[in-house]
Amino acid sequence: MCSFKPSVSPSRCHLLPHDRLVTLFHGKPHGLLSASVLQQPHSDFDMMTEFGHALHDLLSRTKYSHFHGYEAVQEFVEAIGMTFEHWCWRRDELKAMSRHYTRLDPTYAAAWLRDHPRSSLPPETITDHLLDPLFKWRARGKTYQLLNDLHISMFDMAVHNPTTPAALIEMDEKEVYDSLYRKLHPTAALDTGRHCKWVHHGYLLAGYDAGYYSYICAQVFAADLFQTTFATNPRCRGAWERFRKGVLECGGSRNELEVLKAHLGDREPRLEPLLDVVRGGAGWRRSESPSR
Repeated sequence: MCSFKPSVSPSRCHLLPHDRLVTLFHGKPHGLLSASVLQQPHSDFDMMTEFGHALHDLLSRTKYSHFHGYEAVQEFVEAIGMTFEHWCWRRDELKAMSRHYTRLDPTYAAAWLRDHPRSSLPPETITDHLLDPLFKWRARGKTYQLLNDLHISMFDMAVHNPTTPAALIEMDEKEVYDSLYRKLHPTAALDTGRHCKWVHHGYLLAGYDAGYYSYICAQVFAADLFQTTFATNPRCRGAWERFRKGVLECGGSRNELEVLKAHLGDREPRLEPLLDVVRGGAGWRRSESPSR
């Protein structure tokens, strides 16, 4: 159920899918190490999303398997996974989950020192020097992501909702795709040649059937869920217990919107937490000292 692929490098230190969940695997199929692959931020986000899906499946308690875990409406399912992405936007949590590969095994450290003979080993955890540009990029990256999701969602809706069979036959998918792209990315370059970029978008061809919009809804729900439940202290046992019993255990056996409303304090999900990210606000990025 993991959506990212393992990296392969001369270091032989890479991510290996284990039953489509995530395991950090250190193999040495070709002898000693000389360098390593640096984990990219988007892989961390993917890992946390899939971790959320795994928890949803593991902690669900339903009478019928048909409603177990992530057997629920798509926007609710994705919201659970995306909620966990927000861990990657807290400095304290990023530092707690990070570790330079040279500290994992003496062989890695020795290989790094051979490649950098006049240097000492890097800090064990990620530094503010590396985190600062990542956090500065967040608002712009999230805006681009939302625009891209909106583009694909509107295209998805358009090709699934022609008014007549004749309109479907006459539809120029490239023109629909390109016109939406120009509308949502007015400053970006567009390939004017004959292309079929949408057929390379796996979700459109995987049975979603006009359902890609659920990823935008899910981001709204996820931002509100994290801010409401975990922003003050993401390691609070009481918050986790309430999230487990009120959201994860019911799977798809209850009306998903009612589940969200009950967990959020008998109110509708709010757009404001997601907008706070887009505006570059600090939001829940403050680093409180969690109770461990």
